[in-house]
Amino acid sequence: MKRPEIKSLFLAILMISLLIFAADVPPASCAQNGNSQYKLARQYHKGNGKPKDRHKAFELFKEAAQKGHRVAQFYMGIYYDFGYIFDKDLKKAAYWYEKAANQGQKNAQYNLANMYHSGRGIPQNREKAFELYRKAAEQGHSKSQYKVGLYHDEGYISEPNYRKASQWYEKAAMEDHIKAQRNLGFVYWGYGDKSMKDLEKAEWWFLMASLQEDIRSMVELGLLYVYQGDQGKGQLYFDRGYYWLNQAAYEGNARAMYLVGLMYAKGSGMKKDLPQAEKWFQKAAAEGSEDAKKILAGID
Repeated sequence: MKRPEIKSLFLAILMISLLIFAADVPPASCAQNGNSQYKLARQYHKGNGKPKDRHKAFELFKEAAQKGHRVAQFYMGIYYDFGYIFDKDLKKAAYWYEKAANQGQKNAQYNLANMYHSGRGIPQNREKAFELYRKAAEQGHSKSQYKVGLYHDEGYISEPNYRKASQWYEKAAMEDHIKAQRNLGFVYWGYGDKSMKDLEKAEWWFLMASLQEDIRSMVELGLLYVYQGDQGKGQLYFDRGYYWLNQAAYEGNARAMYLVGLMYAKGSGMKKDLPQAEKWFQKAAAEGSEDAKKILAGID
């Protein structure tokens, strides 16, 4: 009568032993797909949990990459691209980026696209670059979304399409991509396609970039406000324009200094003050503004 109980107890002990053993042994799939090597490589690469050792990291990334681990393949590209432990080798970087990109690794797609775009280390091919940017962009990669927008904006491989450009810029801009925000400002100011003109949207996107301390956007935002003030929208627009131009001028932007000088020279939203205008033109000229230099030459 006791034998069934002994047999059940023996089976229970056996199952517990197997579970403990299984916990100590990594699954075969982890070793086969290179995930364990990748995780260890990351620790050595960053010095997180292991002493920082880029040579060990590289060897482990290589093992994982050769097993098809796509992120490890991306890191192999990075090591060759930036020369972390040896001289740069752009052909090998492109080789590993392509392996990872073919498996849908968005960072590798972006880096390889940059190489094709500029012809850095491989023959320039804008069509391939665009396709890679697009694939990464469709995965939510904000830098690639900006680049797809830029391709449509600049017409790198086809006629410019500002509506498509704005759609892709907006995806990146929503992720706080500064250049995308700035370029949306230009699109909605009507640069390139007057039918896209929407000054409220232009103002919004220049403002979003300006709040991230983008100096060029501060200049454009200030200029947009002054333009609207000149169009009769009221003193508030002149005041806002002066504020943002002054902010950019404080950061040493020669164009902003020149535009503040123009406000004083023309009396835009303020009393005309030629001596003050001349001071700003001198500051702008000292920073390299050719427009300011021309005006000063005329004054002399």
